[in-house]
Amino acid sequence: DSLGQYANYYLADCMLKTNDYKSARSAFKNASMISYSDDVKDQSSFYYAKLSMEQGFDAESLKGLNDIKETSKYYPEAQTLLADLFLRTTDYKRSISTIESMSTRSTQVNKVYKALSLKAAKQAVIDKNFNEAIPYLDKALSVNDNPKLNDEIHFWQGYSYLQKNKKQKAKSSFEKLSSQSNPSKWANKSNYFLGYIHLENNDTNLALSSFKSYLNSPFSLDADLKQDAEIRAGDCAFALNKYDVAARYYKTVSEKKGPDSNYALYQHAIIQGLKGDQYDKIVLLEELLKRSPNSAYADNAYY
Repeated sequence: DSLGQYANYYLADCMLKTNDYKSARSAFKNASMISYSDDVKDQSSFYYAKLSMEQGFDAESLKGLNDIKETSKYYPEAQTLLADLFLRTTDYKRSISTIESMSTRSTQVNKVYKALSLKAAKQAVIDKNFNEAIPYLDKALSVNDNPKLNDEIHFWQGYSYLQKNKKQKAKSSFEKLSSQSNPSKWANKSNYFLGYIHLENNDTNLALSSFKSYLNSPFSLDADLKQDAEIRAGDCAFALNKYDVAARYYKTVSEKKGPDSNYALYQHAIIQGLKGDQYDKIVLLEELLKRSPNSAYADNAYY
């Protein structure tokens, strides 16, 4: 047994030096199956798993790397390779289950587990399977490593709860982001959805504040969400009798001549009337009739 183990080990070493990785893999496998020398077995097992990964034998590599014990000097590198192996997969669910079955997990593997759980959740969101997305987001949040992903996780958690009509839970997730002193782009996106939640709770002041926070962000904004937020901010300001603020938002939208421009132009005209500026009101209504004589607001504009 000793002769066979060492023969295969040295043969593998020779094959590596001649770049015959296929033969080296086979020889390391043979050496790893003999238990005469624990050190040789340990080293051979590691290199067999590593070469398996490099040659695309992912299943064998996964098993081999996972079998490397914490006491092995190859354990840190094995965990690094495992993390790389998991990251290159597109079968997120299977990889997550495999990681969960591991008896020990390094920080690197935990980071990958968190990233894969987030990816699985986002795929579920795309598929509109929010019942599946939420547990994966919970799995991601259960890992303390890789905290830079937390903002995105909280955002998709809030979004998923919102789609499930669990508005209080959605609000809680979004508020964890909006209260940050150094908000991220995910925190800013949460302000948009918080605005709608506040509106549904009849808290117009908070809704206006959320929409304004979203619009005043230094981050680039989705064009459709931005225009909708401007309309909603205008509506909130109008409801609060903040006519000058509302007029600014409506004017901005009306000048873009997008889908909501007629509504914004009409609302702007109404505000000018409420402020006693009948001339500007008439000018704006005439602009509306000129721009879209058949719009839903045309009849009202004549009066």
